[in-house]
Amino acid sequence: MEENRLKAHLQKLKADLASMSWRERLEHLWTYYKWVVFAAIGVIIFLHMLLSALIAGNREVLISGIGINVPMTQEGITCLTDDYLTRLEGTKRQTVQYLDEILDMDNPAIGQEASYSTIVKVSGLISTEGLDYLILDSKALEYYSAGDIFMDLRQLLPQEELAQLNILEIGGVPMLIDLTGTWFAQTHITGPGPYYLGFAYNTPRAEACKELWQYLQSGE
Repeated sequence: MEENRLKAHLQKLKADLASMSWRERLEHLWTYYKWVVFAAIGVIIFLHMLLSALIAGNREVLISGIGINVPMTQEGITCLTDDYLTRLEGTKRQTVQYLDEILDMDNPAIGQEASYSTIVKVSGLISTEGLDYLILDSKALEYYSAGDIFMDLRQLLPQEELAQLNILEIGGVPMLIDLTGTWFAQTHITGPGPYYLGFAYNTPRAEACKELWQYLQSGE
């Protein structure tokens, strides 16, 4: 009985979060889960300190991404960091960042704390323009089904290119690219998928995002 009540509570919470904007999610989590939020804020502060240290060391962030529920080879992570920095002709004073996170409140092996931490972390990074792109699975996408964090792909890619891609629309707006069949998904993502690529609506590095998409398609 207790297990059923917990499951019902988690399902309702997931539905509520999915319908909220990222600002509303922060307010909701702060009201009901302060201790989890404090832990997540601690992580965000750590990231901010890390970024500040990089800036202090004259290292410019060329692009910053996050993967949510994306099982990936170590070579894949290298592709999204060191190799992509080389592609962008980055110098020792520049860097490319990628975070690996999990989000699934229905999975007891993951736990609510880790899931809440991811939600707050993503919201915090977007609110400070510290996140450019997301790669996520269908489970993680359930928590962002309102689509308010994603850029309209028509602002980034030409219509003729979008017409050739497997696009996931949210509210009739093209917001996510299905990575199935791309070089990166076939070579470095080890899960069954599908996995989606989306860009933060307020990314200050749109050109780097375009370059990333081209890189994920072919590895060149």
